[in-house]
Amino acid sequence: MISECSACAPDGHLDRSDCRYCDGTGSTGRITIDLPHAFYDDHTDRGCGSTGRIIKTLSKTYRVSLDREAFADLRSDARHYGLDSASEFWQDYRALVLSARATLKRLDAA
Repeated sequence: MISECSACAPDGHLDRSDCRYCDGTGSTGRITIDLPHAFYDDHTDRGCGSTGRIIKTLSKTYRVSLDREAFADLRSDARHYGLDSASEFWQDYRALVLSARATLKRLDAA
């Protein structure tokens, strides 16, 4: 789900053409998506995804807000661990590989 800019939304305080938050597009360019804990934690623990932020912690997933850069970085990382290098990591990191694949599936469906 793409987030609507709250500053210039119909009940916001700015005129859309003057909005510095969304550059007048009406969209913040961020996506809100639920992602598995295991891979998202690993991704951020390695210093990746600095522009993503957790909005809510659910039982098995985080609801995160990602900008375009964080989305692309997370997708690339999930693809690397879940598909491209899965055979290298499978034996020792099976849960991480499966979580990366689930993350990739959710990102591709967004």
